[in-house]
Amino acid sequence: MMKNTAKVIALKGIVNSILGVDVDVKRRTDDLIKGRAICYKIMRDDMSFTYTYIGRAFGKNHATILHSYNDFPYMIKFDSVMSRNYNKARELWLRESVEHEDIDPFELKNSLKRLSEQYNLLTLSMTDLQAEMKSLQRQVLNH
Repeated sequence: MMKNTAKVIALKGIVNSILGVDVDVKRRTDDLIKGRAICYKIMRDDMSFTYTYIGRAFGKNHATILHSYNDFPYMIKFDSVMSRNYNKARELWLRESVEHEDIDPFELKNSLKRLSEQYNLLTLSMTDLQAEMKSLQRQVLNH
């Protein structure tokens, strides 16, 4: 499993929502190319991922990533919409990135178990409170 998977998924989600695309779709339409380029730029500059790592995250060759990364300044220079979308995606990423850390599967399993136990206890408490509330309502109606 790739390290930093949660971060990659979160970034792709941000870019997908801003551009209204799915950057994992294997087509070469203009909006997908721009969306992936935005991801590559943020992953390289803000996450310090290698071109090879970024390529694996998108099913691309590292040379493809390098080419897109090197073309990026020219892409945003001549496309103000792409520039705005990049700035918006980067701002959202920098604000939310601390929340997206990979979780150890063992830790996740234990957390889910604890949450399930808490849920069961809360359900029992709620049932008890509902019964008590009905009893009190009956007492109030009878007086």
